[in-house]
Amino acid sequence: MARVLTPSIMAVAPDARQIERALRAALDAAGLAPTQIGYLNAHGTGTRVNDEVESAMIERVFGDRVLVNSTKALLGHTIGASGALEAAVMAYSLRDQRVHGCHNLDDPVRPLNFARAAQAAPLGVALSESFAFGGHNAVLAMQRAPG
Repeated sequence: MARVLTPSIMAVAPDARQIERALRAALDAAGLAPTQIGYLNAHGTGTRVNDEVESAMIERVFGDRVLVNSTKALLGHTIGASGALEAAVMAYSLRDQRVHGCHNLDDPVRPLNFARAAQAAPLGVALSESFAFGGHNAVLAMQRAPG
């Protein structure tokens, strides 16, 4: 039996068209190709429906190559501060060449390259995704500072 996703102000659209559009716009603005991204700090709401949609979009754009985690699993949903905290985590990950693990990731909806534990990672370019109520989507690209 096929599951019907009911539209909600709190759910991403089932086709992920707009979150993919935000991701591709960030890549284009930064002059980057998906193959140049080594790390993705996913929005990761922790809800089955939203995670299925986001994971399918990640797989469509990056395959199973990009290293993925979500900071929300560690901090909880900090509403308007989420994007700023995730950007700070991404900046430290790039600087320290280390990512945190995906907390409470027991049964992933897709076989992506999830960081299951804190680990060293050779990172040059990373993305952070933030999706807010009502379709307010933002994706931030960062590159490791030289030196």
